[in-house]
Amino acid sequence: MILLEVFSKKKDFLLMVENLKELPHFIRPKYFSDTEEKYNKTNKIINTKRFCDFLNENSFGFFLFSEENICIDISLKNEIYTTLTFYIPEKYANSVNDIFITLLLNKPVFGFATYDPERKYDEVRGYTINNYKDTDSEYEYRNRHFTKIKNFSCEAWIGLNLNKYISGLYWYTLISAEIAKKFKIDLYQLKKNALEYQVLQESDVLLLKFYEDPTEWKQHALKLDNLCSELTGIFSRKPLDSKLTHVDDMFLYNQIIDMENDD
Repeated sequence: MILLEVFSKKKDFLLMVENLKELPHFIRPKYFSDTEEKYNKTNKIINTKRFCDFLNENSFGFFLFSEENICIDISLKNEIYTTLTFYIPEKYANSVNDIFITLLLNKPVFGFATYDPERKYDEVRGYTINNYKDTDSEYEYRNRHFTKIKNFSCEAWIGLNLNKYISGLYWYTLISAEIAKKFKIDLYQLKKNALEYQVLQESDVLLLKFYEDPTEWKQHALKLDNLCSELTGIFSRKPLDSKLTHVDDMFLYNQIIDMENDD
């Protein structure tokens, strides 16, 4: 699975969805729902009145589905940004660049695409992971903390506060000039270390691609780790991992995680 996420300041859901009609056919939204589990085929976006009534009742977020049952999660995660999250089958990985180009219509300030497969069952540890280096997901590797405290496995998302920094560097990473200026991100160094990059929307958006195959992210993880650590404005898990190394109290663990994730 490819996880693709973009953050935009746009709050007009109807206009955002209208722009999504320009997406490649396999991911172009057709149905709407208030749950990611299922949708009713009578809930079609083209039924404008029904869809507008639905939007008025779901002002904090909702789900869209394509004809191929690909889900798009649209949500207001905070007062500033609207987030669009796409769950894309690996067979469509070659279309990710085109998807980003289409999403420029919604004026994204930050975004990324990353390899995020479902966890595989392990005969010894089941689905549990106690060290981020054991995950097969680049997203979890960069933004999820794993540990074991008094025989209890603990997990927490980290580094996802766009009010403080961008969450990391991934297979594809989109950075607007606005965000780069806000967090003093060295775009020259990023372009220098990328496999390829595109300057879009009259130099307002930089779309970076750091390697070719998203499933081979582990081969490039150390390079991106170092960039995240060395450059300002980009979340690096290294300082947080150091703080949590010897923590053996659940309350203290949650307190440190919350402090990192808060503004």
